[in-house]
Amino acid sequence: MSDNVHEHPELEAEQAHVDHAHACLDAARERALHL
Repeated sequence: MSDNVHEHPELEAEQAHVDHAHACLDAARERALHL
């Protein structure tokens, strides 16, 4: 990540939220493949 993220805590929190959402989507996709 760039140093700019550290200057904007709300962006860091938003990125964490997006990362979590992508992780959830990846997990759901894996589960769907094994149905």
